Amino acid sequence: MGKTAVLFPGQGSQFVGMGKSLYEEFPEFKSVFQQAEKFFPDRNFSRLCFEGPEEDLRLTLNAQPAIFTVSTAAYQVFEKQNIALDYVAGHSVGEYAALTASGVFTFEEGLHLVKRRGELMYESGVKRPGTMAAVLGIDSQTLENICQEAAALENKIVEIANLNTPSQIVISGDPEAVKKAGEIAKEKGAKRIVPLSVSGAFHSALMEDAAEKLAEELDKVNFFNSKIPVVSNVSAKTVQQGSEIKELLKVQIRKKVRWEEMMRHLIQGGVTLFIEMEPGTILSGLLKSIDKTVKSVSFQEIMKGVKIA
Repeated sequence: MGKTAVLFPGQGSQFVGMGKSLYEEFPEFKSVFQQAEKFFPDRNFSRLCFEGPEEDLRLTLNAQPAIFTVSTAAYQVFEKQNIALDYVAGHSVGEYAALTASGVFTFEEGLHLVKRRGELMYESGVKRPGTMAAVLGIDSQTLENICQEAAALENKIVEIANLNTPSQIVISGDPEAVKKAGEIAKEKGAKRIVPLSVSGAFHSALMEDAAEKLAEELDKVNFFNSKIPVVSNVSAKTVQQGSEIKELLKVQIRKKVRWEEMMRHLIQGGVTLFIEMEPGTILSGLLKSIDKTVKSVSFQEIMKGVKIA
């Protein structure tokens, strides 16, 4: 019998209208949103998610708590399906939803942390502007060498930020160094360089100040041991000890997201079914590029009664 893991998406999965139909249909979903509203007295949080405008929803300080709330609220609905879970994992900010689902901290604590995380990352991007770009069709070791070469040429920072799939890797850093790394990558056979619409150089050394300030917030929260094993973005390994999870989370926003390794770790651990929480299906798409033999279904498919056996 294969094992099951639930995946929680990260920034970039947000879209105007996310969660609206679930809000109207499920009281438990609506209840989570009502809790979230209290954290944002200066913004109409539900309207932002359901009606936009898109440019406001895309802002890091809005997108992160919005995604976290939608994912957590969807999980509240999902739990009533009584599907046995073996693991949870989340991509970047999605890890906070995974930790909430596994009982490491409460929704309110998670939302507070995600709110501060988004604010700190946004502020870092204003203080020291950075950017990110997806590099398609080149292996990670070659790209690692390219980043080092570009950083030396520009005397600026550029690093691998997300190891998403064998053919999709995201780099992050100072705009000049990211541009140079992209140019060199194209020369060395990369298929495409896709600039990302982000407000900072996430998961790079440019997030060091934000990571230090976020660590102070993390220390104020009591982390329990996880009820469901969680796969860490930083280590790409399973963790359950609350104290270890906290230490890994302290460096998460300045370290690379090792998503491909995380998924392979789960597959090697016997996972044959992945269920992606709202919003969107980005992670299911990445999974197909990592291993086509495992099954991935969306939250929406689960709710429509799609057979998962």
